[in-house]
Amino acid sequence: NLLKKKDSQIYKALRDLKTPYKNPYYFTKINSQIRKCILSRYNGKIKNYLDVGCLTGHKTSLTGKYLGLKKENIYCLNLEHDKDFHNNVLVKDIIVKNYSGKEKFPFKDNFFSLLSYDMVLHHVEDLDLVLKESNRVLKKGGLLLIREHDARTDFDKILCDIQHLFFHSLEEINKIKHTGEYISWLDLNYKITNYGFILKNHLVDPVYKNNLQNASRSYFSLYMKV
Repeated sequence: NLLKKKDSQIYKALRDLKTPYKNPYYFTKINSQIRKCILSRYNGKIKNYLDVGCLTGHKTSLTGKYLGLKKENIYCLNLEHDKDFHNNVLVKDIIVKNYSGKEKFPFKDNFFSLLSYDMVLHHVEDLDLVLKESNRVLKKGGLLLIREHDARTDFDKILCDIQHLFFHSLEEINKIKHTGEYISWLDLNYKITNYGFILKNHLVDPVYKNNLQNASRSYFSLYMKV
């Protein structure tokens, strides 16, 4: 039905599909899956929350509200590659700070109960620094929630690149040089556990019903600081 429409209508529909952060239903759905599959067992134990790479802040705010947190306990750290969104945070009830990816997080030690990266780690410039800082700012027993691509082969990485280039083209961003450093879940899990975390839960992204619909192999992993 979509292909029967005019080019401009097809383009608009694809942009709407690409930019779900403008759609409140999308964030209700994503948040529902996160809470059902991972966070429900920890509800009431999380006192504050940091989301790294929150873009417009919708999902950060919804997750924080689900956890029963006040706005002064919901934080976002936006990465340099998200600079186009730095002045366009639509949600005003969270605390937003910017981060270049080259220095320490602007928070004190052992501060947060929950830290999340939703399709962010493949974009960071220094993964080891970010994981080290994640451990530093989380309390003992704090939770680290990861959503990433399980890029096991070169073919997986190509699919991830195609996906990202499609997204960039819909945003009309030119001169794309690099879309991300994709690694397998095993490699990332090895790195994370070497920085003082243990794996608590792991599942294929519930947005997708099976691997045929999950071509870029997205998944959730939940870790705890030991």
